[in-house]
Amino acid sequence: MKGKSTFSQADAERIRDLLRQVRAAATGDQKKLRDRLRIDVGFYISDFTRSNTGFTAADFDGLVDHGTIQII
Repeated sequence: MKGKSTFSQADAERIRDLLRQVRAAATGDQKKLRDRLRIDVGFYISDFTRSNTGFTAADFDGLVDHGTIQII
C-alpha cells in the first residue's frame, strides 16, 4: 500500500470532493486531480482497485462501509 487507509472526517470529505471532480473533469485534468488525492491527502486509488471503470465517491463510501477504509 502506497497511501493511507485511515483518514480524518475532513480528509474523507476532501477525497469525496476530489473524486467527484475527477469524474466530471476532462481527461487531461483528471491526472492533476488524482495527483492532488495522492499528494494532499495520501489517497491512492490503486491501493483499493485495479479497475479502469473509474473510482467514484460511492466506491470510497463502500470501502468505508466495509471497514477497508477507516474514518476517525
